[in-house]
Amino acid sequence: MLFRFKQALNDGKLFLEYQPVYASATGNIVGVEALLRWRDARFGNVCPETFIALAVANDLIESVSLFVLKKAVSEMAAWVKQHALYLSVNILPADLASTRFRSKLLALLEQYELPPAAIMLEIVEAEYQDLIALRQNVDAFRKLGFRIALDDFGKGCSNFERLLGVPVSDLKIDKCLTDTLLSSGRNLGGIIDCLYQLPMRLVFEGIENQQQAALVEERYPRSSMQGWYFSRALPMERIAMQM
Repeated sequence: MLFRFKQALNDGKLFLEYQPVYASATGNIVGVEALLRWRDARFGNVCPETFIALAVANDLIESVSLFVLKKAVSEMAAWVKQHALYLSVNILPADLASTRFRSKLLALLEQYELPPAAIMLEIVEAEYQDLIALRQNVDAFRKLGFRIALDDFGKGCSNFERLLGVPVSDLKIDKCLTDTLLSSGRNLGGIIDCLYQLPMRLVFEGIENQQQAALVEERYPRSSMQGWYFSRALPMERIAMQM
């Protein structure tokens, strides 16, 4: 599988789909998240967790991140500018520490005439270990104007002490917490209420029904939402139909 993945990466045969993000208060699309896909002749549609783990284990992840950035920006730059959206891409903390990653990203924005504020870099909250380095790297990208999000909050190792030490602009609430919105008639309650008061934007992932959407709209109107209730991830050409 590793050989076939490297071949697909080198030949540009990986592709992207995009999931829209909606403002809770208005229902308008405010951003799109780029999601990497791999469809192989032998293995079929390979789960992203599988091939990303393969990339990490074989020192390919920076190349994968740069591939996603280049493809996403080239495909979506015009829509981002026309509709005042942000484009979100998933990265690992190590990417923020890479001078190659930073220079390639800045060069892409110059090429496509996009401001840093049009890009949100999502880092997996469960992945980081060196908190001091992460704080410094996030701060450096924030000063350049980029939006930085912690992804998957609540999935595994979240705690307030670690969270408050990282100067992110956005926090993505994992589906496992979103699902508890209707569990036993309770809502997310204290922890999300506290986060909502902090100077960061909340994005609720995994919205799958009208009840969840209505509760987020009512309780957290300054947040945004994404999930199958609104739209699955779509090819670039179908995103235009959502605008």
